[in-house]
Amino acid sequence: MSVADDGMMYGLDKFVFGGVEYGYISQEGLQPAITEAERVQVRAIQLRNAVVKEFESKAEIIAFTFKLIQLTAAEGWKESFGGTVDEKGVYHYPVKKDKKEGKMLIHCASGHVIEVEKASLTANLADGLTLDNVLSIECKVTFLVPDGKNVTDLFLVYPPGTYTEPAPAG
Repeated sequence: MSVADDGMMYGLDKFVFGGVEYGYISQEGLQPAITEAERVQVRAIQLRNAVVKEFESKAEIIAFTFKLIQLTAAEGWKESFGGTVDEKGVYHYPVKKDKKEGKMLIHCASGHVIEVEKASLTANLADGLTLDNVLSIECKVTFLVPDGKNVTDLFLVYPPGTYTEPAPAG
């Protein structure tokens, strides 16, 4: 079924990081976590009321935060923190968490797909074990500049019906 692009992006159908489809994400979904670029303003004593030069000292950081609420041994715990899952399905939390980097895909209910060639994922336990909520893993995915020469795109946004899954390697 083809969805018309009416300019509205909404809903989360699927979140994929490093080739692994993550399970249920809390109803808050993916929340933008943007750190604006820092700029330096240069002033001259002769021009008291004006800036003579302005330049960027730190680049903008684009990220999303979300809470993973489906904590299966492999897709929840292992993919967020690293560690291992033994033959009985017991998850072993590592002494030092893995640094996760990989490609990220966000499939929206509106039919749009956001593709980030390189991102990093950090994770920490969140919420609590009560009867009012579930234990979750709070994740942050930060967009990174892809490797390679002459890189110009940080991420791509595909209109509904235009994204094609890459063919499996091998």
